[in-house]
Amino acid sequence: SSDDDNDDDDDVEKDGEDDEEVEHLAPVDPFVVPIDDH
Repeated sequence: SSDDDNDDDDDVEKDGEDDEEVEHLAPVDPFVVPIDDH
């Protein structure tokens, strides 16, 4: 049970980090489009 709990905690932390990266990529995507196009 302890092992399972630890795995869940790790999953949540990983998910949170991934979410932040995705949010940062969203605003950067449109910003990079015009820059790359130029």
